[in-house]
Amino acid sequence: MLHNSLSRYGSVAQAFHWVIVGLVAVQVYLAIVAFRSTDDAAAADMLALHRPLGLAILTLMVVRLAWKLTNPRPATTPGLQRMSATRPSWPLRCRVRQL
Repeated sequence: MLHNSLSRYGSVAQAFHWVIVGLVAVQVYLAIVAFRSTDDAAAADMLALHRPLGLAILTLMVVRLAWKLTNPRPATTPGLQRMSATRPSWPLRCRVRQL
């Protein structure tokens, strides 16, 4: 099922979510390794990967937003789960946009 149904998110929405999560984890790793590195060339290499990955994440977030606007969330999501899925992610989304 590609699109969201009344009971669950579709495979496209799930793929967007987990690909973005994975790329953000790689971003954090690259940043930590680059800033802890004593070798300037290695740090520059890490940051050279860090920048295009950031643009890829931004692009995926914009495409995911477009997908979300055309595919409403499942109606049967319990209230507490819905709240926990949206409120904690807003600071992270704002922080990602600041970078």
